[in-house]
Amino acid sequence: MQYKCVPAPMGLVITGEKDYESAVRSYADIINKEAINDWKYHSMEHITVEHQPGCLAALFGAKETTKSYNMLVFSNESLEYNNEVALSQIENNKNFDGTYIIKCSILGLDLVNEPTDYYSGIAMSIKNGTSVVKIDEKTVKNISWSKIQDKNGKGGWCLTKYIIKL
Repeated sequence: MQYKCVPAPMGLVITGEKDYESAVRSYADIINKEAINDWKYHSMEHITVEHQPGCLAALFGAKETTKSYNMLVFSNESLEYNNEVALSQIENNKNFDGTYIIKCSILGLDLVNEPTDYYSGIAMSIKNGTSVVKIDEKTVKNISWSKIQDKNGKGGWCLTKYIIKL
């Protein structure tokens, strides 16, 4: 079984009965949007994250802060990575010399425009099991990134741990 987590609203403020209904609907909208392709709502969890101040802020005495977040957890029993299926997809495409394959625990892998040490927005998504070639590799703050491209020339940067060499 595989899991995915999506951000959920924190501390909804309501002033009347209609606001309450709207707040509840906002959660339902998120759940309905994410509960597709065999993903099923599992639970809502609360996490606490400590944020370290930057160098300059710490120099002036800023302390770490703690923030709380809600996340909706979804599960998918049908998602198991199947290397045989992925290899057959590659074999059926003889004209493309893919030397790597996407291997991740979710339906697809989000690629970013540039490798960074934080999430920088999605350039595109690529399906699990897709054959790709690695064009470049970079390390940013001990995080290994690979620039990949599919047979159509589309691609971006992903964490190197999500591709395996054939």
